[in-house]
Amino acid sequence: MKNFAVAVDGSPASLAALKWAMAAGDPTSAIWACNIQDPINFHQDTHAAIVAGSIDMDLTPNPAEEIAHTGPLEHSVEDLGRTYGRTVTWVPLTVTPGQSGCAEAFYQAALSRRADVLVAGRHQGSALMEGMFGSFPRWLVTHAHLPTVIVPPGPDAR
Repeated sequence: MKNFAVAVDGSPASLAALKWAMAAGDPTSAIWACNIQDPINFHQDTHAAIVAGSIDMDLTPNPAEEIAHTGPLEHSVEDLGRTYGRTVTWVPLTVTPGQSGCAEAFYQAALSRRADVLVAGRHQGSALMEGMFGSFPRWLVTHAHLPTVIVPPGPDAR
């Protein structure tokens, strides 16, 4: 295994996936930490409005908000790479029209970079949320044509 595309969102599961990739690869392996932004920023108040039946949200992407969210994560990923003695390349992605969601955006980015392995964390989400929005890891293992590793979040994750 030479080139790893890792889905990173800051969750304990995604950071465990990144650690797995750094440990599994050799020193010359490329590791891409892919952070996927969906243009529909999903906040708790928006979620409450959707579940309650009324959708009143601004679908305009907010670059300043995305930078504020991903900036600290990007630095954390770089720090984690240094801890492991590895260079991790930060890859910001955005879901584009025609893609079915974040998992497909990640997969297409991995293919364009010629990744050998996809790595993602397994979240401990609710059945309701998975039913409404789908499962990122499930999409990867059922649609991707690359080896895919799904890493559990670990015992201390919530």
